[in-house]
Amino acid sequence: MVRENAGNVYVADTQTLDKLTETSAENAGKGDAQKNNGVILNLDTEKEIVEDLSPKDVKFYGIPDLIGKRKNAFVKALAVFLDKVFFAKAVEEGTEVALSGYSSIEEKVEAMILAVETVENSNVEGVDRSDIVVSLKPASYAKFISKCDTLANPYNGGVNGKFYHDVEIVSNVRQTKDVVSMARGSVALQTAMLTDTGIEVRNPVYNPKKALVMFFMYGVKVIMPDLVFYGDIEEVEPSA
Repeated sequence: MVRENAGNVYVADTQTLDKLTETSAENAGKGDAQKNNGVILNLDTEKEIVEDLSPKDVKFYGIPDLIGKRKNAFVKALAVFLDKVFFAKAVEEGTEVALSGYSSIEEKVEAMILAVETVENSNVEGVDRSDIVVSLKPASYAKFISKCDTLANPYNGGVNGKFYHDVEIVSNVRQTKDVVSMARGSVALQTAMLTDTGIEVRNPVYNPKKALVMFFMYGVKVIMPDLVFYGDIEEVEPSA
């Protein structure tokens, strides 16, 4: 659940009902109390993307065309930045899983899935595989998919590595660890644009020339650190 406010966002973590007690609510005269498991996500960090415009470009293309040409680049730059922020925070507050005891890459991926799936605490009693996402760095992802392509499956002629054992597997170039496994919604990331139209034209104080600018603020918080895990898949070469 997400509820926005000025400068902050209220987010709630995933929870399942407590284990059933022997006494029914009717006999006990009351039901289980509702848990307040929400946290406040502060949008407390401001960032900007600024690209200076040359007078020649302004003269020959015009401001509207320049905005149109650069809009997608600005949006992609924003997405890349936020992706890095998201996974850096996940690794910072997640738990490392030792994978050296597993010989094959598919065994290591399965271990990462089980790390999330089998969590039990006051908020959750296991996580459904459909609610788990495993992201791999490109080299590990390629190795994993290639291995899945060789695995026999009598039902449909092969193994779909992108949904391995009912879990979504994705490639991600912007994470620092080989593998990150988490329940959906474990990390909250919210942004708000400070420029009304996304990209605006301004005269920066440091430069009399015009510039395309995108100002935004964001907040990131791991709201379920117990459901975030990471590990190293690739074997480290022994030093000489």
